[in-house]
Amino acid sequence: MAELTLNRSPLEKVNRFFLLIVVPVLGIVIPNITGLLQNISFTWLQQALSYTWFIFISYAIWKGNMLLLNHLRRPNDQYAKGYYNKLLLYFATDFVYTAIVTFVLLTGWYIVFRLTVNWVNILHCTYYVLFCVALINTVYEIVFLRQEMEDSMLKVKLLEMEKIQAELAALKSQIDPHFMFNSLNTLSYLISSKPDTAKTYNDTLAKVYRYILVYKDQDLVFLKEELEFVSNYFYLINIRYEQAVKLLIEIPELKAEHFLVIPASLQILIENAIKHNDFSKKEPLVININIQGGHVTVKNLMRPKLFAEPTSGIGLENLKERSRLITGKNIIINRDNSEFAVKIPMLKS
Repeated sequence: MAELTLNRSPLEKVNRFFLLIVVPVLGIVIPNITGLLQNISFTWLQQALSYTWFIFISYAIWKGNMLLLNHLRRPNDQYAKGYYNKLLLYFATDFVYTAIVTFVLLTGWYIVFRLTVNWVNILHCTYYVLFCVALINTVYEIVFLRQEMEDSMLKVKLLEMEKIQAELAALKSQIDPHFMFNSLNTLSYLISSKPDTAKTYNDTLAKVYRYILVYKDQDLVFLKEELEFVSNYFYLINIRYEQAVKLLIEIPELKAEHFLVIPASLQILIENAIKHNDFSKKEPLVININIQGGHVTVKNLMRPKLFAEPTSGIGLENLKERSRLITGKNIIINRDNSEFAVKIPMLKS
């Protein structure tokens, strides 16, 4: 089954976009729109150094913003409980940090370049920076919330997949004891009534059970392999019941090579038909297997036993659950007064 991993690429893309484009652009644009460089005669070198300084201020604000945001996102925050309290605390702290960094570093720029400090320009610049920080914080919060929602959905899917795998493993583990229980009952009957046939039955049973051991850990097998298994299994049925039970397989071999079914699914239905119906050599039980649409169908005429054999009910319920978990489709059970049919979903190979 394919693995699911939590995706961090959206946040990484946003970080790269802000670091490589937004941060330097704001460091250049804000000083110009606030008039910070107006009426100042600078050489090209001084202008380049000034823009480098402003970009550094922009980067320092962004980096601090990221550190505070990561602190907000820590699962065990001792300063504030609850999402909205954390968010308000983060915005307040970030605004204070941004105002201080902007004010101090812009004042430092005036001092380094030996200019008269223009407090009005510094305040205007600080207001613009705070506005931009609020917008950036909003963008990050939207990205975080969307990513958390996607991560939560993925985690739910992971849990569902793990649950399905656990359920499927439990259902598969029921195949062996269920099949062995019925086979040993039959062998016990033959030992007491037909000892010569018991050895043949035992040898054939070993071949049939090998199929169970080989394919019990697989979700699907080729229909051709399942039909071969059913033919071997039905040989065991014939040893016990002789001509009282007949099997008609009406599926072309070429067609059986291109479809997948659940292992031991047909055997369970044949066994189920034998358990619940009366039959004799004069009135044999005829079990028919064919393909109808996207299903392989097992059907027989209904002649319910007056005194049904004790049954655990595992077989058909197991098949229902395995079909639901493996193929995502339900088996179809059609029952009327004369016929009982079960359709098992097939998948294209």
